[in-house]
Amino acid sequence: MRARLILLLSMGFNIVLVVMLLRLAQDLRREPPSPADSPKFSRAALVRPTQPAVVVRRQFFSWTEVESEDFRAYIKNLRSIGCPTETIRDLIVAEVTELFVKRSAAEAVLIDHPWWRLEPDEQAIVAAFERERNLEQEKNELLTQLLGPGWRKEKLQADDFSKKFTGAVLAGLSSETKQAVLDFEDRRRAELATMMTSLGREFSETEVVQQQAQTRTELAKLLTAEQLEEYLLRHSSNANKMRYQLQGFGTTAEEFRGIFRARDALDLEISSLADRTDPVTLKRIKELEAVRDRNLQEALGPLRYPFYQMTQDPLFREAQQTVEQSEAEPEQVLPLYQLSQATQAERDRIQKDATLDETERQEALEVVLRQSQAARTQILSGTNVIPQKTGKAEPSQ
Repeated sequence: MRARLILLLSMGFNIVLVVMLLRLAQDLRREPPSPADSPKFSRAALVRPTQPAVVVRRQFFSWTEVESEDFRAYIKNLRSIGCPTETIRDLIVAEVTELFVKRSAAEAVLIDHPWWRLEPDEQAIVAAFERERNLEQEKNELLTQLLGPGWRKEKLQADDFSKKFTGAVLAGLSSETKQAVLDFEDRRRAELATMMTSLGREFSETEVVQQQAQTRTELAKLLTAEQLEEYLLRHSSNANKMRYQLQGFGTTAEEFRGIFRARDALDLEISSLADRTDPVTLKRIKELEAVRDRNLQEALGPLRYPFYQMTQDPLFREAQQTVEQSEAEPEQVLPLYQLSQATQAERDRIQKDATLDETERQEALEVVLRQSQAARTQILSGTNVIPQKTGKAEPSQ
């Protein structure tokens, strides 16, 4: 009997010992508390009261199930509902940044500069910069703990991607392709800079076109034909030039695409011949310009093409700029343009008039100038007047 009692006591002691060892092992496996778990970095100040927004997935849940005052729990909850990694990163970066902005503002209240003095307190300024630097370092360390060591590179890459690759076609490129294009652009810029340094001058217009063609050839190795066109529409120098030339035309996205397709290749070929003035080349340029005009007429149609031609006239763009600067009504652009045309035609007529001597010619030109200025004032005020032909000028009084 006594032996049985001793045996039972021994078994009970062993059970207690096993339980204590298991608890000790669990405590050892627990991660030590990190700054991310500190109350100082709680999301409590960022959690906003919201109505339970019901979202459909495998089962119904409300946003209150996702919200948490703890960053780690919040991230875990977001992952549990299938939130994309990129979205989680952007949310956490934004919230941690907001948290540190509030901390910076709170600390600024405690440290006030001697604003009543003429000379600033240099020590206070240095301390303020040091405080901001420490806060920035602390913020980055917290984000590294929450998102991993590569979060900053991923964030910068995502920012570059969102700025460069817009639209359905380019936004749909893989991250690898996007990065390959950015890397190529960096290499290409360095190559072109090296070339110009070795030449000791800027590229000529013909050389520019040659380098553009080479760039497009290299890009075609990274992108499909559709992707390359989208890239050129957004980032090529020729497309940028077209955007400038189309000011005031009010083009739509599809119209711009049509104009680009009608002009792009022909523009480059014409530019490649710009440095040559022999008759054969000049004839070829005229032929290319005629083909370009036919392409544009087909792309824009009979109603829009005449207006397109008008907007390509420097006098029209000058009229647009004048109306914008004077804050006149947009409807005054056309009368002002017609005035400029009439004025220019009258000036040309006077210059070619063989019946006028030099004094009479200068007086006639001055009359045209005064008439044009008066008519311009009336147009911008809402009264449309076109100057009349002057003939021989009356002697000035």
